[in-house]
Amino acid sequence: MRWRRCSESLSEMEEKFKYTFENGDIPVNMSPMHPLSLKRSKTEALKKEVDRITATYMAAVQCSRTMTLNHLKTRLPQLFQLLMAFSSASSEAIEGIQNPTEQVESTDTAS
Repeated sequence: MRWRRCSESLSEMEEKFKYTFENGDIPVNMSPMHPLSLKRSKTEALKKEVDRITATYMAAVQCSRTMTLNHLKTRLPQLFQLLMAFSSASSEAIEGIQNPTEQVESTDTAS
């Protein structure tokens, strides 16, 4: 946000100073204390800071993405096995509730 405002301000300053020079081109080798030079250096410093923060953020996003994918790769198979076991136990329980006579007969014949 600050970099954008500073960049816009620099553009406005360059537009104003453009008319003060003979051919309309702003000289590159101005005094370091010239307001336009100061604004350029400030804008460049802010741009470098924005680039650094963006790179840090993108590295953190990539690290987080990698960790999440690795976690999913190791945990999803276990989760599916547990879901299959739960599903099987649930279907057996429902079948037992729906057909209680078969359940009783099978326990009587086993004795």
